[in-house]
Amino acid sequence: MLTKGLLRLPSTRRAARERGKPVSSPTHVRWGETAAILGGVLFATWGYIHRDDAPSYLIAIASTLAFTVPLLLLAALAGLYVRCRGRVGWLGGTGFAFGFVGSAWGSMDSVVDMSSWHLYVSSKDWLPLLLGWLPLLCLGLMIVGITILGRNATDGLGALLFAIGGSGWAYCFTEKASGGLIEVRWAHVVFGVLFCLGWVVLGYALWRGKGNCSNS
Repeated sequence: MLTKGLLRLPSTRRAARERGKPVSSPTHVRWGETAAILGGVLFATWGYIHRDDAPSYLIAIASTLAFTVPLLLLAALAGLYVRCRGRVGWLGGTGFAFGFVGSAWGSMDSVVDMSSWHLYVSSKDWLPLLLGWLPLLCLGLMIVGITILGRNATDGLGALLFAIGGSGWAYCFTEKASGGLIEVRWAHVVFGVLFCLGWVVLGYALWRGKGNCSNS
């Protein structure tokens, strides 16, 4: 099971010192696990209430979530980076950079007028899958996951990050209204739920101290 894979990851401060790896204090990453869980839950809430025919009060809530959710995912990713810093090489660092840019872009997009950019992107069916904030975040997660799996093929954290990124990409791919290439409503909902659950599981793994990156 995935949780058993996570349990094999190094988690004690003493073991980290003995191997000469950077040690992360729980106080430095506590906010990361909370942000991951809240981000997953609120992403699901955002997706549920975000619709064209929503009443004004739901539109206001959705607008707030449009800023808050990417910010929470950014905080969660930062918390994970603290644990993985120096252990994933340049490729993993590139993945984290994509994730940081994507999640920060998501929050900025909710407060800065980017209507001209959205108009251009909406005219190109394939561009949102490459240039939207969520696909960029998911691309980063997949790169980090692949990097960890390349070092240890049985690493549960790497598999989890790749699964979150892959389900996020599938979520975008199946939403025609947001520029996806096809529209399959049931699949869009399923992938959205998997994406949200993935963040909750990641938060739980961080909370249990099992979300450290293997260096083997």
